[in-house]
Order: sequence, then C-alpha cells, then structure tokens
Amino acid sequence: MLAAGGAAVVLLALLASWETAGALVESGRDVVGMLGLTVLSVLYLPNVVIGALAVATGSTAGFGDASVSLFSTTGGPLPPLPILAVLPEGSAQTIWVVMLVVPIGAGLLLGRDCAIRSADIQVAVSSVWVVAAATGVLAALFGYAAGGNLGTFGTVEVTVWSFGLLTFAWLAVAGSASAALVVWRRAVPEPVQDEPVPAPVAAAELAIEAAPSEPEDDEQVEQVEEVVEAEVVDEAVDDVPAEMPPAEEPDATVEAATDEPLDVEIVAPPGDRDGPAR
Repeated sequence: MLAAGGAAVVLLALLASWETAGALVESGRDVVGMLGLTVLSVLYLPNVVIGALAVATGSTAGFGDASVSLFSTTGGPLPPLPILAVLPEGSAQTIWVVMLVVPIGAGLLLGRDCAIRSADIQVAVSSVWVVAAATGVLAALFGYAAGGNLGTFGTVEVTVWSFGLLTFAWLAVAGSASAALVVWRRAVPEPVQDEPVPAPVAAAELAIEAAPSEPEDDEQVEQVEEVVEAEVVDEAVDDVPAEMPPAEEPDATVEAATDEPLDVEIVAPPGDRDGPAR
C-alpha cells in the first residue's frame, strides 16, 4: 500500500507537469532518441517512486544537487529524463502536506486488519508495532538500494535513517489508534430490543382452558371400560364341535314323554296328613 501511494504521488505530479515531460521526450529529436529516453524513464521509475514515498512520509529525496521534502526544496542541474519532470520547479507548497495521507492511511488499515484478527487490544497493538517496525526496516533498505551515482549530475539518494524512522512512526501511531478504536467498537454491546409483551388473557379463559374435560354421562364411561377390558381371542376352542346337532322341536318331546306311564308319588305337605291324597 505504501508503494501504491508513492506511485499515485508520481502519477499526479507527472500529470501536473505533463508539458515539461513532453518537452523532455521531444529533446530526443528522432524516434530512436525519444524511445531511448522513454525506456530510461521506465527503468528509473522504481527509484522515483521510492523517492516520492520518502517525501510523502516527511523525509528528503535528493537528485544530484536538487532535493525535495514536504517543507522545502533545493534546485540544481538534472539529466534530461522525462520521468524527472515530477520534481517541482518552485518552492514547497502548503498543499503538499496532503501527501501524508499515504502513510497515515496505510497505518489506519494496518490497525484495522490487526484488530480484526485479534479481540485483545494488547495483542492487536503489539501486532501493529511489529509490522510497523518491519516495514520501517524494509523502507530503509529500499531507500538505500534506490540510491546511486548519476555521473556528472551527482548521486540519487534518500535520507535512509529518516525514511525508515518516519515510516515506522506513522504506521505505529496511526495503526495503534485504529486498532484500539476497532477493538473498542467490537467490545461495546449492542442495545437489546425489547420483545413485545403478549396481551393479558382473562382469568376465566385460563380456567376454561386448564379445566379437564368431564365425560357427559356414566354410561359412556362404563362402555369405555368394557371396551378396554375386552380381550380378543384368535385361537379356536377345540371342545366346541364344528357342527352343532339340530335342536329338537319342543312339541315332539312333550308327546314322547306323555305316551309312557308315569310312576309318581305325591307326598302331602307336613301340615295336611289327615287323609290320603287324591
């Protein structure tokens, strides 16, 4: 993100000095010369981006005798490279302080990412400081690697110690504030919405619903008990014959019994023994 911010600063400066860049390209006179200047500008683009990033953090970038920072500029002879048109032609402007958005914005996003990965504020802040320190060291190394000799024009250099230290400071301060804010917002409980209270139910309705249902009469209860106590027998009873003999008619039985003489002895009751019975 810091490199992208430095590239954005270079792009805006190049658009602001587009006429100067075009004039430097035309100084090549022919196609081969203009193409050569363009290729050299592309090859020097990483050095220029690192110098722009150093300026955005508050450090100083020098190109020969010329130097640029957020608060002051120094002029000097420069090689006719179109990419060097990004260097200001006048003194420092107050609006250049806007370039501090690059390190501050990177620090805010760093703190947010560290706070998302850890709910503990101490762990989040310590992670921010570790990343800020590592980035500061890398910035110093890249600043040192971007320097070099420009021949008769002097050297290209970045104030290495201030570049690394300021990168660490901006990331650590902005990142710690962002991480603390994110963790605090996550720790604040959200307001609980009141649930709707159900409408009161009349006591009479509750009594009716709670009362057990009573049977209408005793006959239904007895029928239910009989049905429950009944037992279904599936096995057939062996003692019962398969076919029952037809029942005899009662008239034939009476006639058959009256045809034979009856030997009957009539005994008088105990209270009537005066005479023979008739």
